[in-house]
Amino acid sequence: LASTAFIARAHAEGELNLYSSRHYDTDERLYSDFTAQTGITINRIEGKADELIERMKAEGTNSPADILLTVDTTRLERAKDAGVHRMVTICTKLRSEPHVRALAEAHDRVFYAAGTHPMSVASEPMATVEELVALSAHPKFVGIGESGLDYHYTAESAAAQQASLRVHIEAARQTRLPLIIHARDADDDMARILTEEFNAGPYTCVMHCFSSTRGLAEAALDLGFYLSMSGIAAFPKSQELRDIFKDAPLDRILVETDSPYLAPPPHRGRRNEPAYVAKTATVGADVFGLSLEDFAKATEANFERLFWKAV
Repeated sequence: LASTAFIARAHAEGELNLYSSRHYDTDERLYSDFTAQTGITINRIEGKADELIERMKAEGTNSPADILLTVDTTRLERAKDAGVHRMVTICTKLRSEPHVRALAEAHDRVFYAAGTHPMSVASEPMATVEELVALSAHPKFVGIGESGLDYHYTAESAAAQQASLRVHIEAARQTRLPLIIHARDADDDMARILTEEFNAGPYTCVMHCFSSTRGLAEAALDLGFYLSMSGIAAFPKSQELRDIFKDAPLDRILVETDSPYLAPPPHRGRRNEPAYVAKTATVGADVFGLSLEDFAKATEANFERLFWKAV
């Protein structure tokens, strides 16, 4: 699941309008296959989610409920068949929170978190503790973020990212909900801020899609935080990362997709989806020398301990 708006609506006989708030090159084959199998031509209309919503309203969509996030339910069924019982989808811009919330409300097994992604901090209004705490009142809101630091793509906004991160940490502290962290090429500042803030008052945290250094992993684990294993850990050249996970306590490990990116083999290069987390879990089981069943039980127990509202 991704925090991306999709809606398909009949346009004319033999045609379908697909409104998408984000473009994925890997979808092209899916569209051509759909047309080949059904004879229906897809008209792709892309843009910002808010603009698409206004356009759909103008073109006669009946109500906001018709245009809130929709998910191919076969994707959810594939996840269920793969043994994925619950999912958390992440809203990375607070203005999109109503759409992501609607997705969670529409599907019993889907929960959500919200925050401002560090790469969006410069272009989005600064989140406030009060905003995030208010959102946490929703029964399906289970985490704060993702927040964090990204100096690879957006180093120029480092100061704003650090300020935003501290806001999200305080919201996590007040709500007792887990903080979801994005970290890229900012390990020293990340470890420093997480530690400073924890010393000021405890909070829980998961290092989302962890692919950083052993030093940051150890700093996070020393604070009682969790490391989340994505498809990156299943890539052939990721042995160093697998070794970091192997040395971590099993009761601090989660698995995830980071959908729609980072699909594990044999799906690498395709759009990721929740069912594929089973492939990553297979690698995780091997890393810890466990059966897939035992590894799945352990990581599900970890999920329930951290994301306690999703139980």
